[in-house]
Parts: sequence; C-alpha cells; structure tokens
Amino acid sequence: ILLACVLGAAFYFNRRSNLPPEQVRLPQIAGKKTIAVMFFENQSNSMELEWLREGLADMLIANLSRSEKLTVLSRIQLHSLLERQGLAKDKITLEQAKEIARQSQAEYFMTGSFAKIGEKIRLDVSLYDSNLANLQATETLTVEKPEQILTEIDLLSLKISNRLNSPPTDKNNLASVMTDNLEAYRYYSLALEKAQALQNKEAVELLEKAVALDPQFALAHARIGYVYA
Repeated sequence: ILLACVLGAAFYFNRRSNLPPEQVRLPQIAGKKTIAVMFFENQSNSMELEWLREGLADMLIANLSRSEKLTVLSRIQLHSLLERQGLAKDKITLEQAKEIARQSQAEYFMTGSFAKIGEKIRLDVSLYDSNLANLQATETLTVEKPEQILTEIDLLSLKISNRLNSPPTDKNNLASVMTDNLEAYRYYSLALEKAQALQNKEAVELLEKAVALDPQFALAHARIGYVYA
C-alpha cells in the first residue's frame, strides 16, 4: 500500500510539473482600473532594511486596495510572476516591470526605490501607463524616522490614488487596519516571505512575534491560522 501511494504521488506531481503555469491575470471590471505595484529597489544595500523591498510594496498594495475603483495585483500574485521569471530576489528593471504588467493585464504599474540617508529614509516611486508605456507621475517622500513610515505611506498612497482618479473608499489609515508598530509589521512582512517559501514553522514564529508586539494586529492573527491551514 505504501509503495502504491509513493508511486501515485510521484505520478501526480510529475503530471503537475508538466502542466503550463496557471495564469495570473487581474479581472477586467467596468469602472475599475487595474494596477501592479512592483517590489522596491534597496539602493542602500542595507540588509537591515532589505525587508522593505517587499514590505513597502505590500503597504502600498494594502492602501490602494481600499479604493473601490482599483483592482490591485496582490503581493502573492506578484511573487508568483517574479518566480516564474527567476526574479524573486533581484532588482526589477523597467522592461521586466512592463512584462509583469502585461502578463497580469494591469493597466498601470508602479516601480519604487528607497535609500537611507542618516536616520532618514527617502522613497521614490514612479507610476506608468502599461498600454502607452510612458511615465504618468513621480512622487518622492522623505521619512524623518523609520517608525514614521506607516503614516507617511498613507499620504503617498493617497497621492497615487488621486492621480488615478480613484480615491480610497475606506477612510481608515493603514495603521488602523494593519498595525501602527513598524517592528510588528516587519515581522509580518518577513513571515509572508517565509510562508511563500513554504517555511511554515518560521512563518508562524515571526507572526507570533508580530502579535506579541501588537495584540490588536488582526491580520497577523489571521495569517497564523492561514499558515496552519
């Protein structure tokens, strides 16, 4: 029986590996614009801040998703598209970002970078029209202290959504729907990376650290259950 199970599993996964990858495409809904937010470039080359590559993108995704007029490519969907191109941990070039937007059928896409200057962190983002392949807008933000990132990202997201004529419907800020504790958010972001790599034990440990810092961090609690499931 054991041998039959092993052979059956091998046959199943061999067939699965020969199947074409599932398409990641944003639904095209009348009255809603589609956008993909790329992972940021770490121009400081600081490993301490490396988590912000995905973390900043995740913050923008969460904020932009609060608009009923926007459909946003999720962090997991973006990670899946990047993995297929072998770009999960690499800098995303403009041409690669255009290709990801094309594959996901995103009308717009955003690229970004960050750099640490003393205690300050400078963020630069660019918004592109995928169809015309031209630059629509640029925004620059300087955060005086790292712990202010969550608050400042709200302002940046509002500027971008207004550029798209898609202001947020939900008036709550990112801190109220996620957490106002940057260290808790860091653990949460790192946990998502671990979960994506199926390193579930490490993911749960990081999520537990996040909720220890902020017991009201509901999404971190929910992710613990998701990882176990």
